[in-house]
Amino acid sequence: MPKQIATRAAAGARPDPHVGTPAPPARDRVAAGRHLNGQGGGTDTGSHALPDVGTVFDLSGTVALAGMGAFELTGWVRGVGFAARGRATGRVVLTDAHGTIALDLLGPLQPGFSPLPAAFTYTATGGTGAYRRLAAAGTAHFAFSPESGAFSVQFA
Repeated sequence: MPKQIATRAAAGARPDPHVGTPAPPARDRVAAGRHLNGQGGGTDTGSHALPDVGTVFDLSGTVALAGMGAFELTGWVRGVGFAARGRATGRVVLTDAHGTIALDLLGPLQPGFSPLPAAFTYTATGGTGAYRRLAAAGTAHFAFSPESGAFSVQFA
């Protein structure tokens, strides 16, 4: 067996990338399987009503997460719309110099045409850079101010 390893190495085969791999950076391990904690806010950069699928609110702002720092927040949330019962949904992406975190949002079961709920469950569904292995889930509490076009969010 040692001769085969030497022969493969001599032939230009790459060594196993997992051997001697250092532990992932601390940012990869932050909130692994836990809740993100932080708050922020921004503006509803536009909303448009789609009667069949509900009103869509485009979001843009910032959020500060404990132990992780400040992030830009972009995304959307959508109401229930024309359905006997349904769930509001959304997706936000948090971005900083180290990468991105994609969070899917799901509201509670509601009657059709209900206003957006105050709380969504979130699940980290993807990440890039330092957050590629992030596993987090919890509750995102939103407050919308239709008069000013502002929103606030708290992750717990």
